[in-house]
Amino acid sequence: EKRVNFIKNANMYLCRKHLDMPYKKIGATFNKCDHATVISACTKIEKLLKEKLREWIDEFNEMNNTIIS
Repeated sequence: EKRVNFIKNANMYLCRKHLDMPYKKIGATFNKCDHATVISACTKIEKLLKEKLREWIDEFNEMNNTIIS
């Protein structure tokens, strides 16, 4: 169930980000969700991407510091 929701949220985010679809149209495409549901999905994916990016930057800095030391 969580995996299905993640995939659905990610697809909504991609439709918004790369196809510039309006929230209402995205909602209609995905099981007739309302625009608030789509906004929530996009916000969740954006937050996850920022967290992952921060983790990758931290890991890179750690590796870089190890190499320099």
